[in-house]
Amino acid sequence: MAAAAQFPEDAIYVGEALRYVPSLLASGVASLITKRHRALRTLVSGLYPVLVERLKRHINSEGTEDKPRDAIQWIIDSSPRKNPWTIERLLREVIGHLIFSSHAPKFALVMAVHSLCLHPEYLEPLREEAQAAASTDFAQDGDEMPLLDSFLRESARLNPIDGVSMRRKVLQPYTFADGTCLPQGSIVSIPQRAIMRDSMYYDNPETFDGFRFAPDSTTAKKYTDIDVSYPTWGMGRRACPGRYYASSLLKMVLGKLILGYDFEFADAKAPRVFQWRSAVVPRSSTKVQFRRRHASKAREA
Repeated sequence: MAAAAQFPEDAIYVGEALRYVPSLLASGVASLITKRHRALRTLVSGLYPVLVERLKRHINSEGTEDKPRDAIQWIIDSSPRKNPWTIERLLREVIGHLIFSSHAPKFALVMAVHSLCLHPEYLEPLREEAQAAASTDFAQDGDEMPLLDSFLRESARLNPIDGVSMRRKVLQPYTFADGTCLPQGSIVSIPQRAIMRDSMYYDNPETFDGFRFAPDSTTAKKYTDIDVSYPTWGMGRRACPGRYYASSLLKMVLGKLILGYDFEFADAKAPRVFQWRSAVVPRSSTKVQFRRRHASKAREA
Protein backbone atom coordinates (compact mmCIF):
# COMPACT_ATOMS: atom_id res chain seq x y z
CA MET A 1 0.00 0.00 0.00
CA ALA A 2 2.84 2.37 0.81
CA ALA A 3 4.39 1.77 -2.61
CA ALA A 4 1.01 2.27 -4.33
CA ALA A 5 0.65 5.62 -2.58
CA GLN A 6 4.25 6.69 -3.20
CA PHE A 7 4.59 5.78 -6.87
CA PRO A 8 2.08 8.31 -8.30
CA GLU A 9 3.84 11.06 -6.33
CA ASP A 10 7.19 9.88 -7.68
CA ALA A 11 5.84 10.00 -11.23
CA ILE A 12 4.58 13.58 -10.83
CA TYR A 13 7.79 14.84 -9.21
CA VAL A 14 9.99 13.16 -11.81
CA GLY A 15 7.85 14.40 -14.69
CA GLU A 16 8.15 17.97 -13.45
CA ALA A 17 11.88 17.74 -12.69
CA LEU A 18 12.75 16.31 -16.10
CA ARG A 19 11.37 19.41 -17.78
CA TYR A 20 14.44 21.28 -16.55
CA VAL A 21 17.32 18.81 -17.02
CA PRO A 22 19.15 17.71 -20.18
CA SER A 23 18.01 14.35 -21.57
CA LEU A 24 21.50 12.98 -20.92
CA LEU A 25 20.90 13.37 -17.17
CA ALA A 26 17.26 12.27 -17.11
CA SER A 27 17.86 8.67 -16.07
CA GLY A 28 20.14 9.61 -13.19
CA VAL A 29 17.85 12.37 -11.92
CA ALA A 30 14.82 10.05 -12.03
CA SER A 31 16.71 7.35 -10.12
CA LEU A 32 17.82 9.86 -7.50
CA ILE A 33 14.34 11.32 -6.93
CA THR A 34 12.67 7.91 -6.69
CA LYS A 35 15.41 6.32 -4.55
CA ARG A 36 16.36 3.99 -7.39
CA HIS A 37 12.69 3.45 -8.31
CA ARG A 38 11.96 1.78 -4.99
CA ALA A 39 8.18 2.15 -5.12
CA LEU A 40 7.98 0.98 -8.74
CA ARG A 41 10.12 -2.08 -8.05
CA THR A 42 7.90 -2.98 -5.09
CA LEU A 43 4.77 -2.64 -7.23
CA VAL A 44 6.18 -4.77 -10.03
CA SER A 45 7.29 -7.54 -7.70
CA GLY A 46 3.88 -7.61 -6.04
CA LEU A 47 1.69 -7.26 -9.14
CA TYR A 48 3.52 -9.59 -11.52
CA PRO A 49 2.57 -12.91 -9.86
CA VAL A 50 -0.99 -11.67 -9.32
CA LEU A 51 -1.34 -10.85 -13.03
CA VAL A 52 0.14 -14.21 -14.03
CA GLU A 53 -2.42 -16.03 -11.88
CA ARG A 54 -5.32 -13.84 -12.99
CA LEU A 55 -4.48 -14.24 -16.66
CA LYS A 56 -4.20 -18.00 -16.25
CA ARG A 57 -7.64 -18.12 -14.63
CA HIS A 58 -9.06 -15.84 -17.32
CA ILE A 59 -7.80 -18.08 -20.13
CA ASN A 60 -8.95 -21.31 -18.49
CA SER A 61 -12.34 -20.11 -17.23
CA GLU A 62 -13.87 -19.40 -20.67
CA GLY A 63 -16.28 -17.08 -18.91
CA THR A 64 -17.89 -19.83 -16.85
CA GLU A 65 -16.79 -18.70 -13.37
CA ASP A 66 -17.46 -15.56 -11.40
CA LYS A 67 -14.84 -12.95 -12.09
CA PRO A 68 -13.24 -10.71 -9.49
CA ARG A 69 -14.79 -7.24 -9.53
CA ASP A 70 -11.74 -5.01 -9.51
CA ALA A 71 -9.58 -2.85 -11.75
CA ILE A 72 -7.14 -5.66 -12.57
CA GLN A 73 -9.94 -7.82 -13.98
CA TRP A 74 -11.38 -4.88 -15.89
CA ILE A 75 -8.00 -4.27 -17.55
CA ILE A 76 -7.64 -7.96 -18.41
CA ASP A 77 -11.13 -7.96 -19.93
CA SER A 78 -10.19 -4.88 -21.98
CA SER A 79 -7.35 -6.72 -23.69
CA PRO A 80 -7.97 -7.17 -27.45
CA ARG A 81 -9.18 -10.67 -28.30
CA LYS A 82 -7.29 -10.99 -31.58
CA ASN A 83 -3.99 -9.81 -30.15
CA PRO A 84 -4.17 -10.20 -26.34
CA TRP A 85 -1.89 -8.10 -24.18
CA THR A 86 1.18 -9.73 -22.70
CA ILE A 87 1.83 -9.81 -18.96
CA GLU A 88 4.27 -6.93 -19.41
CA ARG A 89 1.64 -4.84 -21.22
CA LEU A 90 -0.97 -5.64 -18.56
CA LEU A 91 1.52 -4.61 -15.90
CA ARG A 92 2.09 -1.27 -17.62
CA GLU A 93 -1.67 -0.74 -17.92
CA VAL A 94 -2.28 -1.43 -14.21
CA ILE A 95 0.54 0.89 -13.13
CA GLY A 96 -0.53 3.56 -15.60
CA HIS A 97 -4.10 3.49 -14.26
CA LEU A 98 -2.73 3.77 -10.75
CA ILE A 99 -0.98 7.01 -11.67
CA PHE A 100 -3.97 8.62 -13.36
CA SER A 101 -6.67 7.45 -10.94
CA SER A 102 -5.00 8.17 -7.61
CA HIS A 103 -5.12 11.95 -7.31
CA ALA A 104 -8.47 12.90 -8.87
CA PRO A 105 -10.81 11.16 -6.34
CA LYS A 106 -8.77 12.47 -3.41
CA PHE A 107 -8.85 16.03 -4.70
CA ALA A 108 -12.58 15.79 -5.48
CA LEU A 109 -13.30 14.51 -1.97
CA VAL A 110 -11.30 17.31 -0.36
CA MET A 111 -13.10 19.92 -2.48
CA ALA A 112 -16.49 18.41 -1.61
CA VAL A 113 -15.68 18.57 2.12
CA HIS A 114 -14.56 22.18 1.65
CA SER A 115 -17.83 22.92 -0.15
CA LEU A 116 -19.81 21.51 2.78
CA CYS A 117 -17.80 23.65 5.20
CA LEU A 118 -18.57 26.71 3.09
CA HIS A 119 -22.24 25.78 2.65
CA PRO A 120 -23.37 23.94 5.80
CA GLU A 121 -27.05 24.48 4.89
CA TYR A 122 -26.77 21.40 2.68
CA LEU A 123 -25.73 19.08 5.51
CA GLU A 124 -29.19 18.22 6.87
CA PRO A 125 -30.89 17.31 3.56
CA LEU A 126 -27.82 15.32 2.58
CA ARG A 127 -27.84 13.56 5.96
CA GLU A 128 -31.47 12.58 5.54
CA GLU A 129 -30.70 11.12 2.15
CA ALA A 130 -27.55 9.34 3.39
CA GLN A 131 -29.43 7.86 6.35
CA ALA A 132 -31.92 6.24 4.00
CA ALA A 133 -29.09 4.96 1.79
CA ALA A 134 -27.19 3.58 4.79
CA SER A 135 -29.85 0.90 5.24
CA THR A 136 -28.48 -0.73 2.08
CA ASP A 137 -24.90 -0.03 3.18
CA PHE A 138 -24.64 2.48 0.32
CA ALA A 139 -25.39 0.57 -2.88
CA GLN A 140 -22.41 0.19 -5.18
CA ASP A 141 -23.56 2.76 -7.74
CA GLY A 142 -24.80 5.33 -5.22
CA ASP A 143 -27.93 5.98 -7.32
CA GLU A 144 -30.02 6.18 -4.14
CA MET A 145 -28.33 9.51 -3.29
CA PRO A 146 -29.29 11.91 -6.13
CA LEU A 147 -28.89 15.02 -3.95
CA LEU A 148 -25.33 14.07 -3.05
CA ASP A 149 -24.72 13.28 -6.72
CA SER A 150 -25.83 16.82 -7.62
CA PHE A 151 -23.73 18.31 -4.81
CA LEU A 152 -20.60 16.52 -6.09
CA ARG A 153 -21.19 17.73 -9.64
CA GLU A 154 -21.64 21.32 -8.48
CA SER A 155 -18.57 21.12 -6.23
CA ALA A 156 -16.51 19.85 -9.15
CA ARG A 157 -17.96 22.52 -11.46
CA LEU A 158 -16.70 25.35 -9.29
CA ASN A 159 -13.61 23.53 -8.02
CA PRO A 160 -12.07 21.62 -10.95
CA ILE A 161 -8.73 20.00 -10.22
CA ASP A 162 -7.35 21.49 -13.42
CA GLY A 163 -8.06 24.64 -15.37
CA VAL A 164 -8.01 22.70 -18.65
CA SER A 165 -8.95 19.21 -19.80
CA MET A 166 -8.64 16.93 -22.82
CA ARG A 167 -5.02 17.76 -23.61
CA ARG A 168 -4.06 16.57 -27.07
CA LYS A 169 -0.91 16.74 -29.18
CA VAL A 170 -1.34 17.55 -32.87
CA LEU A 171 0.33 14.76 -34.86
CA GLN A 172 -0.23 16.37 -38.24
CA PRO A 173 -1.30 19.88 -39.30
CA TYR A 174 -5.05 20.42 -39.01
CA THR A 175 -7.27 23.27 -40.18
CA PHE A 176 -10.73 23.89 -38.74
CA ALA A 177 -13.69 25.05 -40.83
CA ASP A 178 -13.21 28.64 -39.62
CA GLY A 179 -9.63 28.66 -40.94
CA THR A 180 -7.88 28.15 -37.59
CA CYS A 181 -4.74 26.10 -38.24
CA LEU A 182 -3.02 23.86 -35.70
CA PRO A 183 0.64 23.18 -36.59
CA GLN A 184 2.12 19.75 -36.02
CA GLY A 185 3.45 19.36 -32.49
CA SER A 186 1.01 21.84 -30.95
CA ILE A 187 -0.63 21.03 -27.62
CA VAL A 188 -4.32 21.86 -27.43
CA SER A 189 -6.84 21.58 -24.60
CA ILE A 190 -10.30 22.61 -23.45
CA PRO A 191 -10.53 25.55 -20.98
CA GLN A 192 -12.87 23.68 -18.65
CA ARG A 193 -12.67 26.09 -15.72
CA ALA A 194 -13.81 28.97 -17.93
CA ILE A 195 -16.52 26.89 -19.61
CA MET A 196 -17.99 25.70 -16.31
CA ARG A 197 -18.30 29.32 -15.11
CA ASP A 198 -19.79 30.65 -18.34
CA SER A 199 -23.24 32.27 -18.16
CA MET A 200 -23.92 30.89 -21.63
CA TYR A 201 -24.20 27.45 -20.03
CA TYR A 202 -25.21 28.16 -16.43
CA ASP A 203 -27.53 30.55 -14.64
CA ASN A 204 -25.65 32.48 -11.94
CA PRO A 205 -22.47 30.55 -12.78
CA GLU A 206 -20.41 31.97 -9.91
CA THR A 207 -23.02 30.99 -7.30
CA PHE A 208 -22.77 27.60 -5.58
CA ASP A 209 -26.08 25.76 -5.94
CA GLY A 210 -25.63 22.29 -4.48
CA PHE A 211 -28.90 20.99 -5.91
CA ARG A 212 -28.52 22.64 -9.32
CA PHE A 213 -28.44 19.20 -10.98
CA ALA A 214 -30.96 17.39 -8.74
CA PRO A 215 -33.57 15.22 -10.51
CA ASP A 216 -36.42 17.69 -9.92
CA SER A 217 -34.50 20.67 -11.33
CA THR A 218 -34.71 21.97 -14.88
CA THR A 219 -30.98 21.32 -15.27
CA ALA A 220 -30.98 17.75 -13.96
CA LYS A 221 -27.74 15.89 -14.63
CA LYS A 222 -25.83 13.03 -13.05
CA TYR A 223 -22.32 13.50 -11.72
CA THR A 224 -20.95 11.13 -14.37
CA ASP A 225 -22.84 12.66 -17.32
CA ILE A 226 -20.72 13.97 -20.19
CA ASP A 227 -21.62 17.35 -21.61
CA VAL A 228 -19.90 20.09 -23.62
CA SER A 229 -20.63 22.46 -20.72
CA TYR A 230 -19.01 20.04 -18.25
CA PRO A 231 -15.84 18.65 -19.88
CA THR A 232 -14.21 17.49 -16.65
CA TRP A 233 -14.60 13.82 -17.65
CA GLY A 234 -13.50 14.36 -21.25
CA MET A 235 -15.73 13.73 -24.24
CA GLY A 236 -16.68 11.05 -26.73
CA ARG A 237 -15.28 7.53 -26.78
CA ARG A 238 -12.23 8.56 -24.77
CA ALA A 239 -14.18 10.00 -21.85
CA CYS A 240 -12.90 8.82 -18.47
CA PRO A 241 -13.98 5.17 -18.05
CA GLY A 242 -13.32 5.30 -14.31
CA ARG A 243 -15.83 8.05 -13.60
CA TYR A 244 -18.48 5.58 -12.40
CA TYR A 245 -16.08 4.05 -9.91
CA ALA A 246 -15.00 7.51 -8.74
CA SER A 247 -18.62 8.57 -8.31
CA SER A 248 -19.50 5.50 -6.24
CA LEU A 249 -16.37 5.84 -4.13
CA LEU A 250 -16.98 9.52 -3.37
CA LYS A 251 -20.62 8.94 -2.45
CA MET A 252 -19.79 6.12 -0.06
CA VAL A 253 -16.98 8.00 1.67
CA LEU A 254 -18.77 11.35 1.82
CA GLY A 255 -22.04 9.69 2.89
CA LYS A 256 -20.33 8.07 5.87
CA LEU A 257 -18.57 11.32 6.78
CA ILE A 258 -21.85 13.25 6.68
CA LEU A 259 -23.58 10.72 8.91
CA GLY A 260 -20.78 10.31 11.41
CA TYR A 261 -19.27 13.77 11.79
CA ASP A 262 -19.82 17.47 12.03
CA PHE A 263 -17.02 19.43 10.39
CA GLU A 264 -15.90 22.98 9.79
CA PHE A 265 -12.81 24.93 8.78
CA ALA A 266 -10.38 25.62 11.60
CA ASP A 267 -9.86 28.98 9.88
CA ALA A 268 -12.59 29.92 7.44
CA LYS A 269 -10.39 32.63 5.90
CA ALA A 270 -7.38 30.39 5.25
CA PRO A 271 -6.43 29.90 1.56
CA ARG A 272 -7.73 26.57 0.32
CA VAL A 273 -5.87 25.92 -2.95
CA PHE A 274 -2.78 26.86 -4.89
CA GLN A 275 -2.11 26.94 -8.63
CA TRP A 276 0.56 24.66 -10.08
CA ARG A 277 0.73 25.24 -13.82
CA SER A 278 -2.89 24.64 -14.84
CA ALA A 279 -3.60 22.34 -11.87
CA VAL A 280 -5.62 23.56 -8.89
CA VAL A 281 -4.31 21.74 -5.82
CA PRO A 282 -5.81 21.71 -2.29
CA ARG A 283 -3.42 23.15 0.30
CA SER A 284 -2.28 20.66 2.92
CA SER A 285 -2.15 23.56 5.38
CA THR A 286 -5.93 24.05 5.22
CA LYS A 287 -7.33 22.38 8.33
CA VAL A 288 -10.81 20.92 8.71
CA GLN A 289 -12.00 20.09 12.22
CA PHE A 290 -14.04 16.89 12.53
CA ARG A 291 -16.22 16.13 15.56
CA ARG A 292 -17.84 12.73 15.91
CA ARG A 293 -21.59 13.06 16.16
CA HIS A 294 -23.44 11.53 19.09
CA ALA A 295 -24.58 8.02 18.15
CA SER A 296 -28.25 8.81 18.75
CA LYS A 297 -28.07 11.92 16.57
CA ALA A 298 -26.41 9.97 13.80
CA ARG A 299 -29.22 7.42 13.89
CA GLU A 300 -31.92 10.07 13.99
CA ALA A 301 -30.52 12.11 11.11
